[in-house]
Amino acid sequence: MKTNQIHRHYQSEELKHGTKSDKSDLLTCLLPPQNTNTTVQPPVQCVIVDGAATVQMTKPGNNMTYAAYANKFFDRHVAPYLQNAIRTDVVFDVYKDKSLKAGTRAKRGDGQRQHVVPTGKVPRIWQQFLKASQDKIALFAFIAEMLVNRDMSTG
Repeated sequence: MKTNQIHRHYQSEELKHGTKSDKSDLLTCLLPPQNTNTTVQPPVQCVIVDGAATVQMTKPGNNMTYAAYANKFFDRHVAPYLQNAIRTDVVFDVYKDKSLKAGTRAKRGDGQRQHVVPTGKVPRIWQQFLKASQDKIALFAFIAEMLVNRDMSTG
């Protein structure tokens, strides 16, 4: 039953005195069609996660260890892709000593050097920690090692 048919049906007395099937026909015009065929999305071949950008986005919690931070990184930014992608890659920046960006990093300065170990506490001033190239290199290596050694069957 089309919209113009609904209007004509409503104007006539048939709707007021019609049968239940007439009223249910009217209802089917107003409801969106029920799609019983579910479409299955093909799996994504590969997802590439920018590790350095993701570290910038993932702020640590209070009194968080580096191991807990790496798990948070995985849970929020890697695990969601594992169900739909055939392959998930996490790539991190490489800091070369003799590059144009090295001069910019040197001008910006480094924070106080931290040791990145699983039980070590993540610094409270996260952005200051991320200023130090050596700290970022150590953090990226730690997260990469954790990802490689993680048992993906349990999540």
